[in-house]
Amino acid sequence: MSAASLSEFLSQIVQGRISSVRSCTAFLAKVGRFFVDPPIGPQVVKFYSAFHSWGFNAYDLEELSVARIRKGLRKCVVPALPLDRLGVEGVPSDDMWSRDIKMGKHLLPVYADLLYRLQHNALFLGYRFKHRDESQAQCHHGCGVLETAPHLFWYCTTALQVWSMWLPAFQVFFETKLEWESILFFKLKPTPVAKKEYGYCLFVMLHIVRA
Repeated sequence: MSAASLSEFLSQIVQGRISSVRSCTAFLAKVGRFFVDPPIGPQVVKFYSAFHSWGFNAYDLEELSVARIRKGLRKCVVPALPLDRLGVEGVPSDDMWSRDIKMGKHLLPVYADLLYRLQHNALFLGYRFKHRDESQAQCHHGCGVLETAPHLFWYCTTALQVWSMWLPAFQVFFETKLEWESILFFKLKPTPVAKKEYGYCLFVMLHIVRA
């Protein structure tokens, strides 16, 4: 479309400056750039993406639960405890650990942690440092004996004085003799009367005393 033809067309509708050839020329110069063909024609936009789905033992992540995670975990053989240094012969029962965790709620965390480390022979007692000349490996209570777990917590003079106040009071409620190993791993059998009368509370009280 030329400026003259546009002016002729507009003059039929409106009269005045707006329909002059000069105005139409200026108008076409301004709007002409909108009608230029684009340098790049229409094309399909390409998107590249990736999708990751985490799975655990054939279950998607959103389908997992605590029970399914435990069921899918690899079953490993439980390593044997180093019980030689603890001065015990037998191994603890299978339900001992779960029972101790349950009764641990009745203790301050520091005492529950101490008992757990003792049962796993993880306390840094004097016998671990006897190869060092400058280290104190003997009992700190002046017994003149190498400091081991059985000695410090059971056979030491100080330990005997503490236990002498509690063992007679608790022994009457148990058929098992209260000794180092039986108290350490709770290998105890209460009397039928004590079990019926006190039940779980009897073990809780002894658990607090031994910790």
